[in-house]
Amino acid sequence: MAVNEYLCISYFDNIIGPNTFYCNEDLSKDPESPNLGRILEFAEDKSTFILASQNFYTVNHIFFIESPYARGGKDLFMVSYLIRSESISDEIDDVFYYLDSKKPNLLQFVNELKKLEELPEVIRKNKGVNLEHNINQLGSKRFQKDFYVIFNKTYSNLSFKSKNNQKASIELIKKIFILGEEKVGKTNFLDQLKTIQLTLQEQSDLSTKIFEVILENVENLREECYDDFLNCKQCKIHNRCITQAQGFIIIFDGTHRKSIKQAKERYNLIIKKFAKYKPNNPIPILLIGNKFNSKKKFDTNFFLDGLNKKEAQKSNILTQVIELDLQNDKKELQNSFRWIIKKII
Repeated sequence: MAVNEYLCISYFDNIIGPNTFYCNEDLSKDPESPNLGRILEFAEDKSTFILASQNFYTVNHIFFIESPYARGGKDLFMVSYLIRSESISDEIDDVFYYLDSKKPNLLQFVNELKKLEELPEVIRKNKGVNLEHNINQLGSKRFQKDFYVIFNKTYSNLSFKSKNNQKASIELIKKIFILGEEKVGKTNFLDQLKTIQLTLQEQSDLSTKIFEVILENVENLREECYDDFLNCKQCKIHNRCITQAQGFIIIFDGTHRKSIKQAKERYNLIIKKFAKYKPNNPIPILLIGNKFNSKKKFDTNFFLDGLNKKEAQKSNILTQVIELDLQNDKKELQNSFRWIIKKII
């Protein structure tokens, strides 16, 4: 019987290249599994990301562990959670967001792995050796026991077979919030995207599926957030907190300076909020100047003047500014939404 879920730890060995440290099952025996080593081979910086192949969805986290034995003083590792695509159609509605909700579990797993003091020494003493089937022979008995406790606990928390886990992960599904004053086209923006999504339904490719599931988690941000300066007083659950958002779309009337000014204020308010939290993953902000049917030129210089883009870069915020007619420019609208999707994944 095929294994439907894997949890794997990989690392980069200077002698043999990417190597598997441990998986719950032997991944090399699964001909449909993705090549995790290929991912790790080209990794340079720590990051968390989702990938999809023909047969698997994966969420991965690349990180470093300090080691007195490694060149540069650090060993490169990656933890990966994999789900076979054919096994989840009836279990999980939003695969992409389900995997995204698992990122905190992987980060917790990484933090606990870093506490295993023997791990760098185990890697050093077995350079050039495939470790995957030899965990019971590595390190001290205490190391082996602690490793298995950490690994098995993480695998249990990740597994979609756990009903409690599925319920808990609902609150971890991150939102993309739409901000903007009244009558600038926020509702029209969502309606147009839903129309585009309907025209794409006949396509079964991955990009169409991602477009669909991300769209389902876009929602207008309530005015209380502006009144409370994004203090999240109205938050009842985790994913309603502004600091847990996966992205923002600010819509404004591109033909009126007052609306442009308010959009800049909202943008800078988000930047100020995130400056305190320093998100690990990039947060895209898409600013859309709705020109309606007007032929009036969008005053780009006036808009860009006053945006705190330097602070945005420090806070891992990505910014895109576009001008379009939300009612008629469907192709430009689709491309702008795909920009925010690409930055998220």
